[in-house]
Amino acid sequence: MARLLGDAGGTVSLALATAIVLSSIASCSGIKCYKCNSHYDKRCGDTFNNYTTELINCEQEDHRMNHLPLQEDGTPYKANICRKTVQIIAEETRVIRSCGWLPNPENMKDRDCFTRTGTHQVMVYHCVCTGDACNAASQTKTVLSVLFALASLPLLFRSGL
Repeated sequence: MARLLGDAGGTVSLALATAIVLSSIASCSGIKCYKCNSHYDKRCGDTFNNYTTELINCEQEDHRMNHLPLQEDGTPYKANICRKTVQIIAEETRVIRSCGWLPNPENMKDRDCFTRTGTHQVMVYHCVCTGDACNAASQTKTVLSVLFALASLPLLFRSGL
């Protein structure tokens, strides 16, 4: 490829490699979760349409969490999990996807998901996860992105990078 493009080929390869490195660094800055509520946007429900739903950097939401208790060392909690909550109230089901700051309660800390039921026909199914965009219904998009990046590496090295 470098022979066909002359010096531009080397520049293209370098630019592509730089973009891959920078995108991986940027994704490490803070957890990114889907944020939506199926009560207001039906695409948030199951089946989930992650092409039209906002993926947010949870660190940018930290300022809204000043009502949370502090950690044992006196520092505020940082967003480190994504949440997916399914609420069933009477006959209505709502799916809420968001960032999470507090860990699961002590008696459920080793669980990714749990169910709670309450009065007045209320049931909540709640899941937490720790990877970017993990509160989607499917991880296919993320897996395909990683596979594409890995498959592209030999092409970069062959082109004289």
